[in-house]
Amino acid sequence: MTQNGPRAQRTYFPWFCALLASLLIISPVTAQRSAEDDRWELLGEQTVGFRVDTDSIVLRHNEEWYRNRAYRALQFQAERNDVHLISLRIVYLNGYAEDVRVDRLIQRGSGLVVDLAGDRSYLQRIDMRYRGQVGLSLGPDGIRLQQAVVKVFGERGRRRTPPISEQRWQEVDTQRFDRTDAEVVFRPDRANDRMESIKLRLLGETIEIRGITIEFANGETQRVRIEQRMDDRTETEALDLDGRRRRIERVVVALEPRRRPGRAELVLLGLSGQRSADADDREDPYTRRGWTLLGEQTVGFAVDRDVIDVNQSEDWFRNRRFRALHIVAERNDVHLMGVRIVYLNGVGEDLRIEQRIAAGESSEVDLRGARSFIRRIELTYRSRPGFGGRALVKVFGEPSRR
Repeated sequence: MTQNGPRAQRTYFPWFCALLASLLIISPVTAQRSAEDDRWELLGEQTVGFRVDTDSIVLRHNEEWYRNRAYRALQFQAERNDVHLISLRIVYLNGYAEDVRVDRLIQRGSGLVVDLAGDRSYLQRIDMRYRGQVGLSLGPDGIRLQQAVVKVFGERGRRRTPPISEQRWQEVDTQRFDRTDAEVVFRPDRANDRMESIKLRLLGETIEIRGITIEFANGETQRVRIEQRMDDRTETEALDLDGRRRRIERVVVALEPRRRPGRAELVLLGLSGQRSADADDREDPYTRRGWTLLGEQTVGFAVDRDVIDVNQSEDWFRNRRFRALHIVAERNDVHLMGVRIVYLNGVGEDLRIEQRIAAGESSEVDLRGARSFIRRIELTYRSRPGFGGRALVKVFGEPSRR
């Protein structure tokens, strides 16, 4: 017998309320990112549909933005509703991509951390494949479907900064300024040693740095675009100087002027090399031009293929970019056939050369734009028999002019 009266309504009403309560999101829950919250940086967010969907977080920044950024992990946070994260694809500026299988449910108000297995830089895009859960929200307009929102955070790499005594840092100059100033200018004493690297330390109220210009005693200039907020007693990362050790004439630090006045001090710290100035004067002509020696190999008389490993970390490359490679032949002539350049993330470029390099001369390989993060250089060549014996090939990187 079918129930159509008030008794039937009383029977179905508790069931309907229970169903509604199981789907209803009454108020959003604030997700807790980390106990060390300042290490996490918001990279972007997306609204999730109710079916399997693919969305992208696109980081619209150039290489300079990444100079002082590296991420050791990504965190995906679900708000308003649960999200089933199926997989990720992480794409870097040079097109290299990593695929990560996740297949995990992220409950609303919580997060899921994906370790990047080392500090990674130059992220261009994060593709997310996921599925949102069906939910309801009750508002002024009545009951409506509630879509989840996924926020993606990057955890900044935790680099250890060695003590000043351990790295031989010395105070080069100190300047007092007001937070309303647009720049701070350092003029190191000419008695100071030649420097390999510099960094800044703040004493005082918070400031924001927009760039650094380094003028050398020989008239050359190096410009570093850096956007960094500095708090009291914090330091920038070390900035390696173009070429080898350089004598600095002037350093200009561009600031974001603050509306509220406040006195502060910036300390310019320098890292001197271990060799004397006389040793610099004995360097080969390529090093004196400011080129960086990346490695060398002895060449046999048959067709040979050698690898020059650039055994440096990401930090070493952070303020180094090369516009060209210079392949130098010593002791004997070399017939260079091809060059393959492999970057830290595994992407490779093949360049066909077919050029004879006479002993004592060099061949320039244009990198078609400033390149960083070279892991290794693979050379295919042969040397001809001669009185000079086996040839020695050296590979130098020519810094780009910022």
